Amino acid sequence: MNRFSLVGTVLSAAAILVGVTDAQKASDNPVDTLEGVLRVHPRFHYRYFIEGFGDGQECALFGADKSLQQIKPGSLIRVRGDLASKFLGQKDGTSALISTWIIYMDVDQVEVLRGPVSRAPLPSDSFPPPSATSAERLLKDTHLKSGDISNAAEPFREALRPALEGGGSSDAQPAASPARAGAQAVPREKHLFNDKYSAIGVMSDDTVHFVLIYTGFLSTGMQSWVQGNGADTKWGFAGSVHLVDVEKTRAAGKGNVDKRQIAVKFTSDASDTLFLDGKAYDLSRPVRATSMGALAMPGRIFILRDKGEPLQSDRTLPLRSEKGLVIIGDFAERDRFLMETYAESRRVQAMEGWVLAWDVQDPIKHGSGQRKAILRIFPDGRVLSLPDGRNLKELKLSPAELAELLRWLVEERQLGEWKPAMVKVNGVEFERAPVKNMWDRVTDILFFMRDGKRHGIVVEQGKPESAAFEPIREVLNEMLKKARPVAARG
Repeated sequence: MNRFSLVGTVLSAAAILVGVTDAQKASDNPVDTLEGVLRVHPRFHYRYFIEGFGDGQECALFGADKSLQQIKPGSLIRVRGDLASKFLGQKDGTSALISTWIIYMDVDQVEVLRGPVSRAPLPSDSFPPPSATSAERLLKDTHLKSGDISNAAEPFREALRPALEGGGSSDAQPAASPARAGAQAVPREKHLFNDKYSAIGVMSDDTVHFVLIYTGFLSTGMQSWVQGNGADTKWGFAGSVHLVDVEKTRAAGKGNVDKRQIAVKFTSDASDTLFLDGKAYDLSRPVRATSMGALAMPGRIFILRDKGEPLQSDRTLPLRSEKGLVIIGDFAERDRFLMETYAESRRVQAMEGWVLAWDVQDPIKHGSGQRKAILRIFPDGRVLSLPDGRNLKELKLSPAELAELLRWLVEERQLGEWKPAMVKVNGVEFERAPVKNMWDRVTDILFFMRDGKRHGIVVEQGKPESAAFEPIREVLNEMLKKARPVAARG
């Protein structure tokens, strides 16, 4: 049994266009692009949304229901359109970046990247195929070559068969897929800046390979090269980006004064890896379930800082216009704040080998949307306490105190063995995240080990069943007051 790791069923990319005029608008004007996992909402004013492109954020999708209903929920999709926010009746693209407001997109175009990543595949007859009359247009927006019918998603095969296996228009034959950087899709560099942000992106066609974003000014010393032709083409980017000290540069009068330099390397020989100051960053991690219950994407936006390593966010957005620069920059500021604010919590959540773990999930509507580590207790009695989810205290319990706590939870509070909901993908079982409502409820999550078995309780605060957790909360807090502090090391 695997926990907190999901690998998607790979399907060929298939674009479903929402009308010809919308497709033209998407190509003629800069549009916003998001990638996420398609979900269906049972009760909100929107039916379809995507998740997994940020820390617990969701984006409602408007204007494309007819296309979205053809796609299996759980599929990884790319949507293009107008990213905006509905707040007090106003539509403001930048306000969409605040996690406590409703993020939505007026969708122009939908593209399926992978099949369902969090549930068993649905039967093919539940996915209506497109009409044969749209085969050429559909083929043009997939990345399939003649003879690739076996790689097409099964619901599309009949509609695509004439174009793929003969009889189709030659205009419908697309170039090789740019979904993975390769010899036939040579990336290009883009550098945009305004009075607040500066960003350098490397992209090829619709593929975002990476974007470096900085609050301040960047100058680039990267050099690009291309060798060979056709299938033998090799390319690369190497050099440094410079984080410029604007005030010192102005005072100096000539030449840039750098705060720091960051070495960059990205080549066709390792097109799934970006090297920053010699450290390798994976650009193609499989979609996975995070400890906070959202699906994490292989993010390709890197936040540069005056000090410390770059931060790899869970987002992928194109850098094509000044509007895109502002959207990426505003997202990056929020992501950086959460990553730095909850750095200790995230470090503790990554630890294994604990005997007891207590987390609190903040809601998106009225909170940070973060899952915060509150407590970890280890077999040797070591205690890591983060009452606010941020500041860490290290304490110590005796073996007798720990044994009594676990006995009390099982025998007196009667917390039985945890039976997680499971899902099977490609014959492999995965455990579903226990948090059901991340929108408007605070959720307590408590797991502990006793006699080789995992016990647990998950409750939403404010609901009747949350009363069962209150005695546990009181005992844990009282225990922390009595626990002995560990002397500072060094």
